[in-house]
Amino acid sequence: MIVPSYAELSARRDGPPGSSWNVFTTDPERGMANFAGTEQVRGAANVISTGEVFSLDYALNAFDPVLRRDIIYWLALAALVGLLGGLFLLLRSRAGAAIQAIRDNEEAAASLGVRVTSTKRLIFVLAAFGVGLAGSLWLATALTFQPKAFFSVQWTAYMIFMVLVGGIGTFEGAILGAVLFFAIETWFGAAGVWYLVGLGATALIFALALPRGIWGAIERRTGLRLLPVGYRLDIRLPVVGK
Repeated sequence: MIVPSYAELSARRDGPPGSSWNVFTTDPERGMANFAGTEQVRGAANVISTGEVFSLDYALNAFDPVLRRDIIYWLALAALVGLLGGLFLLLRSRAGAAIQAIRDNEEAAASLGVRVTSTKRLIFVLAAFGVGLAGSLWLATALTFQPKAFFSVQWTAYMIFMVLVGGIGTFEGAILGAVLFFAIETWFGAAGVWYLVGLGATALIFALALPRGIWGAIERRTGLRLLPVGYRLDIRLPVVGK
């Protein structure tokens, strides 16, 4: 097929107003080229902004639903174990010490020789990889896509809830908070807006009553640390009279 040049295309005089390129021909070898006009562009923008549901074009429905669910489950489990294991090893390494030093005091860490910019870049890349992997696995479980559901600010609120309830500054706390969050969502998710109100109220109560979360309170009372990732300085003061 020979693609004609722009000069060879015949202009369509009755094209939609505002079109940037109104061309039309009945020649089967040339076909038809007609860019959308103002109304078509506005309609497309409205579809994007309102989040219309459309079917994914990856032929996921060609697989057996049970088989697809099982495969995605095991992939998600493997991703979870791999990411948690990698994150634990990272926080136990030299880079992990640098990350925690930046968390406590960025200026002091830089004065001690910690490379703040490169360490932050590492955190950003790893976080983007983890979020992208989780999003791709979650998206594979659905045959439809709704932008408002996948790109909502509520996911940030959910992560804050997990950390506040589970325990700030502890590796175990984030895992515990995630388990509690999805258990609450399973039991009370059908309550609609009251479910979100309950989440917010619970997070507020924990922030005021248990600022270190559930696992932080357990660790403070019992000293139990299943997955220690930080460094603790244990200072024993001498007993007077001995």
